[in-house]
Amino acid sequence: MTNSTAFPMTCRTPDFIIIGAAKAGTTSLYRYLTRHPNIFMSEPKEPTYFARDERFRRGESWYLSLFQDSRPDQLCGEASTNYTNWPLYPDTVTRMAELAPAVKLIYLMRHPVDRAYSHYIQLIQNIRTDNPDYKFDKTFDEYIAVDDSVIQSSNYMLQISQYLTHYSRDQMLFLIFEEFIKDPQSSLTQVADFLGIDRGFDFIGTGEVKENLNRDKEFWLLRSRLTAPLKSLPGGQFIADHLPQSVRDQIYSWLKHLPQRKRIEAEYIPPKMKPETRAELLNYFRLPNSELSEFLGKDLSIWQR
Repeated sequence: MTNSTAFPMTCRTPDFIIIGAAKAGTTSLYRYLTRHPNIFMSEPKEPTYFARDERFRRGESWYLSLFQDSRPDQLCGEASTNYTNWPLYPDTVTRMAELAPAVKLIYLMRHPVDRAYSHYIQLIQNIRTDNPDYKFDKTFDEYIAVDDSVIQSSNYMLQISQYLTHYSRDQMLFLIFEEFIKDPQSSLTQVADFLGIDRGFDFIGTGEVKENLNRDKEFWLLRSRLTAPLKSLPGGQFIADHLPQSVRDQIYSWLKHLPQRKRIEAEYIPPKMKPETRAELLNYFRLPNSELSEFLGKDLSIWQR
């Protein structure tokens, strides 16, 4: 592989990588870890270097430059959720093992069906980052019928098995999203022990990290669509920017009863998955969940509902 000459080469490779899963608390974990004085997290959070070909072609020097501002007393880390999206990104683990064979890996896992649906919604929102007018073209049930990548990302034993071909189990820490959300400090203490940093550090001291949830994004999408006609009037945007939040909230409370709301929801907000689809997926994941439960020595029966 040819290294890019656009970035200064550095000998620092990441000490640890949060490898996923998408929509399982990785952003919250990333933000908590940035609070620790002995941890340096990459910016951007998700370099996706080992997964995406277009990023990998930038070369090692580009990737390693993400850690060049770290201090000698800091551990370096990054968090790219598509590192556990095999077979969509088939070369991830091989590439990672070649550059960072001694890296420690942190894997957050969530109820597989809930995570898959949330991942589907996130993919739609990713498109809207560049195209705000994008309207979803497939429901979740239709989407997974033609593309099962969000399903395979929830098959955690399948993803773990890819890493065990190159990494030892001792190099991996497995966390459960539901436990992390319920008691973040306990999970963070596990991370501290795993990384060998001060386990007594108070990650929560400045407040719990709150992720930007999909339902919050849907609320603001609906709100922005309903208020857009008013803002398009002469001076409308200026007035909106200078109104007290309480007044803007009151205006929205009136607008959300307009008939246009149903049309906007139908065009922009995908429906929930069908009950029969959920039942089928719960059955699909029954065996993988059982294998994961045995592998971890942990009761995962909450994932069967």
